[in-house]
Amino acid sequence: LPSPTTEMEIRRRGEKRPIPPELKDEKYFERRRRNNQAAKKSRDARRIREDQIAWRACLLEQENASLRAHVAALRQETLALRSLLAARDEAPAPSSTTPD
Repeated sequence: LPSPTTEMEIRRRGEKRPIPPELKDEKYFERRRRNNQAAKKSRDARRIREDQIAWRACLLEQENASLRAHVAALRQETLALRSLLAARDEAPAPSSTTPD
């Protein structure tokens, strides 16, 4: 069974641990430098992903607007054709008798 842990033993992400100046040796500064580079790389990658998503959203919005306009035009055409069919069906049928 694991031993019960105190609140001090459980460190949450982002909790600061002050480093005393006497422990800030070359190894510490190298670790900080690498961490800062990794954080910058992560931020840059996130920014690029967000820009790509925004660009894609813009393209999809334009495509959506174009498709909506096309659908509206097709609906208008459908209404016009239905109207023509209804008018044709209501018109008197031409007589099929031919004079002899």
